[in-house]
Amino acid sequence: MFNAKGKMIRYFILSGDADVEQLFEPYLWSMKGLARRVKSTCEVGAYGSDLRLILIQYYVEGKYDIGAPPAPRLRHYSKKNKDIAVAFPVTHDRFHDVGEQERRQFIVDTTFQSIDMVEARLGKRRLDIDFVSLRRDVNSAAREYLAQADPCLE
Repeated sequence: MFNAKGKMIRYFILSGDADVEQLFEPYLWSMKGLARRVKSTCEVGAYGSDLRLILIQYYVEGKYDIGAPPAPRLRHYSKKNKDIAVAFPVTHDRFHDVGEQERRQFIVDTTFQSIDMVEARLGKRRLDIDFVSLRRDVNSAAREYLAQADPCLE
């Protein structure tokens, strides 16, 4: 089994302005954010030796054009680095203009959509990746994240 420190799923945000970034960031990185919950469970090496990182990239719509993809886009798998990225556009109608619970659900849905997209691409290669266990661990973190009563804006 691959032995390295780090987290299997990581997140990246590129935003069109500081205001929308401040709106989006807490859903991932606040004390109650999903990235913090996933961070505590999804260790590199726990899901096989052929994938070290799934990077989920959010392109958050704002005042300025940031070159967001029009739809979710799976990047190429790097055999050398054992990583892959998935890019998601974050638009007003899917995030900014909806309520607290819908925002959290968007973060969870895109996380699972990333896993599904990566599995669809890499599953054909018969690599050593345990998507069942990864999905189970992320599901556990996601249930806690969605069930919290307080807004995650801390």
